[in-house]
Amino acid sequence: MKIETEEMMQKFVVRLINNTCFKEEAPLSIEANLIHFFSKNFNELQSTITSNDFFSTLNRNEIENLFYKKLLNEINILLITEITALIRDKIDFKFLNNLLMRDYLHDLYQKEILKLIEENLIYYEFRINLEVLLKMLKNGIIDKYCNEIFKRKAFTANELMNVEKLDMEPDMICNYIKIIVLLAITGYIKDESFNLGLSEKIKSMKQITVNDSMQKDYFDEKIRKHIKNFSIFPEELIKRSVSFHLNFNDNKTVNSISRLARILFSMSFNYNPKQNRDRGAESYFLSWLKLQKKNYKYFGLDIDMVNELYCITLDDKW
Repeated sequence: MKIETEEMMQKFVVRLINNTCFKEEAPLSIEANLIHFFSKNFNELQSTITSNDFFSTLNRNEIENLFYKKLLNEINILLITEITALIRDKIDFKFLNNLLMRDYLHDLYQKEILKLIEENLIYYEFRINLEVLLKMLKNGIIDKYCNEIFKRKAFTANELMNVEKLDMEPDMICNYIKIIVLLAITGYIKDESFNLGLSEKIKSMKQITVNDSMQKDYFDEKIRKHIKNFSIFPEELIKRSVSFHLNFNDNKTVNSISRLARILFSMSFNYNPKQNRDRGAESYFLSWLKLQKKNYKYFGLDIDMVNELYCITLDDKW
């Protein structure tokens, strides 16, 4: 492919990213919006994009793939800055000392977590789910729910402290959940779709199905594969990240911290912090939790935790 063509696509992508409508958007949100726009409106854009002024020598698949490649390059520049700040400001790694039984190595943990994320940014599925985790960190979703859970000392706190017997302070458990989610989302990576074109990646994303009886082995293998270059993750952390994916209604041995992490992550998936609530309408979180009180079996969630989070959200008007 000609250098001129690559440079033209890069300028095209930069122009889109710098559109004023994305001024307040996070990098991965910009990426998701542009991928959606480009793939959905390609037919309408085709006559312009394939004209002599643009990419007349490329077919649709080549144009999409070049667009995706340049988009990722540009978004990654913004993204690494955002991730570095969030890891520094929103995650306390003291809980790892408890698990690893060694001196506090905060700088090492920060560097290793950032490196893990950078290594997996090449995967479409990881980026989609990383956006959710970053949203949780920026908006303090894990922190505020954990704080209220331990303040109330009800079902979920009892499960964490007395049943699972997590020997650490509540704030450590909160940060433990953040890293469980990070490792867990590597389980969504579909290695077989890595070399697919953009359109095929999007279609493949909607086709993640794993036989219930094979879930544990599937996610165990997947997560270990994508964190194999890192030695800071103790076995119990890896196992809890695998358990994150398991259906609690089919497997009552799933750890409570994994159950809570799964609910908070699922609840945050479609959350849009910039969306205004109509007067008198329920909040996004309250509406989501009310729905899961009916659908918890289908999604494999712990109904007792769902009920408690619903009460917290209702009482605190979140």
